[in-house]
Amino acid sequence: MSEKSYMLEKLMQLADMSKHINMSMDLRHIVNYAVEHLPKIMGLSITSIFLLDKERNVLYMAASNDRSIDKEKMSRIKFQLGEGLIGKVGASLEPVIVDDVEKHRAFRGHSDPKYGDKSCRILPMIAAGKLVGVITMTSVPNNPEEAYHDTALLSLFVNHTAIAVRNAQLLATARDEADRDGLTKLYTHRYFHVHLEREIARARRYHTKLSLMMIDIDNFKEFNDSFGHLIGDEVLVGVSGIMLANMRVGVDIPCRYGGDEFVAILPETDLQAAFDAAERIRMMVELLEFSAGEKRLATTLSIGVCEYARHLSKVEFIDLTDKAMFASKEAGRNRTTVAQVPPVQEPSDPSGQ
Repeated sequence: MSEKSYMLEKLMQLADMSKHINMSMDLRHIVNYAVEHLPKIMGLSITSIFLLDKERNVLYMAASNDRSIDKEKMSRIKFQLGEGLIGKVGASLEPVIVDDVEKHRAFRGHSDPKYGDKSCRILPMIAAGKLVGVITMTSVPNNPEEAYHDTALLSLFVNHTAIAVRNAQLLATARDEADRDGLTKLYTHRYFHVHLEREIARARRYHTKLSLMMIDIDNFKEFNDSFGHLIGDEVLVGVSGIMLANMRVGVDIPCRYGGDEFVAILPETDLQAAFDAAERIRMMVELLEFSAGEKRLATTLSIGVCEYARHLSKVEFIDLTDKAMFASKEAGRNRTTVAQVPPVQEPSDPSGQ
């Protein structure tokens, strides 16, 4: 195939991909579609997209066609801007091209022979002059001339994808603001119920773990009555901030349940992991201090956690977690209690035997 024919064929295929991506406003669909279809067109092995969390200056993995990376593992793969090659590309907005992965020190010991990786392209995703993410692509052909043209084609596609990602993010931000509590920035009570139903359905369908965490601020009414609502609001914001900092971005769903009660949906999380997360939050809040004039104030949390069981309804799941939280209060507050899930009731024998 001539160089001109090769370029034209790839351009047409990438144009079709770009058209599909730009017709969607679903961020998850955009990034997943890109990492699944781009390798097929361009002869890549592993393609991953990292999106920028602007508040934390972190690039987190949003999609990858690497089947060895499940959702739990993906949630832990992230880079600060400037950290590693991916972080450096994000910070500098300049691409990095590694012609031989095996010889490059950044990949030493990390190259996977099953993919036959020869080279790697790490490109910034820029829209409206601002970074939205970074895309990594391995196993680009080694032929210098072909690699040059492929990099140019990939850059063109990445630019289109970045614009689609930014548009989807703008829409998601508008929707997200409507779904969040104005004071704490946690999701609303309504959002909690809608998404708990979805996560229960997903856990049942795919046989995955699911846990729930309910949090109550100890003696909050007395706190509010004694020091005023402004200090009370500071406490709510402080607790919710710690809660958010301990949630997995794009995985966990932290919500304000009402008043001084919070709840978090923890997908793909077993009871021990939920308990550990609750204890981290509880101990961090215990160290928080608030000022009321010359007084230094502190607060604590009572927490309940529960792991979903298939025989539970949504209402039963919430009720068990709620009871565990109140058990923490009755036991002296400032602790986490694990819910006791009743076993499945066997149907009674009508014969009485």
